[in-house]
Amino acid sequence: MSLLHSECLSSLLPLPPSPHIHYARFSPSAPSSIIPLYSLVDAARQLILSRNAHASLLHSLLPSVYTRKPSIYVFAISSPAAITLQSLSFDDMTLDEAGSFLPNDVYACSNACSSQESPCPGCQSSTSTTYVPRKCLRVIYSHFLEAHVHT
Repeated sequence: MSLLHSECLSSLLPLPPSPHIHYARFSPSAPSSIIPLYSLVDAARQLILSRNAHASLLHSLLPSVYTRKPSIYVFAISSPAAITLQSLSFDDMTLDEAGSFLPNDVYACSNACSSQESPCPGCQSSTSTTYVPRKCLRVIYSHFLEAHVHT
């Protein structure tokens, strides 16, 4: 079993200082009767996987296909300003959304706090994962977990 295919082993990877999870979501530029939308998304996914062929997990881009609305999330783990996924481009695909978050920002300290976009001081001093992920990060974080598992 390789390190990348073991969740337990990959959790032991040394992370960069202040690791950020960077993400970008790309969607087909316009509906096309010639090229099915999912073909464009799959072509982007295959391009990412071929780019990752000989890269370590920390130097890989992690893709996750969103089937509800044909699009692809791309993730990277790095120090704060090391990666800009906005510079990625795929044929006939448009960047819809991009950003980053800290792993500690995902879980809120309370149910009321989970609807806030930014962690409160209580969240920043707590390591509790009792609550569900912050509402603004739920879809993004679920795609990150899926991308990590399928890498």
